[in-house]
Amino acid sequence: MSKKRKVFSEEFKLSVIRDYYSSRMSKGTCRRKYGLISPTMLNS
Repeated sequence: MSKKRKVFSEEFKLSVIRDYYSSRMSKGTCRRKYGLISPTMLNS
């Protein structure tokens, strides 16, 4: 069974990144807040 990859809009991505940098929360906290599963989703 294959997993369907979730696609995020550019607006959503920018919103997450802005929130991450402005709040100085950890990457793990940010991923949980936005429901992002992969631990590499916020890597540069």
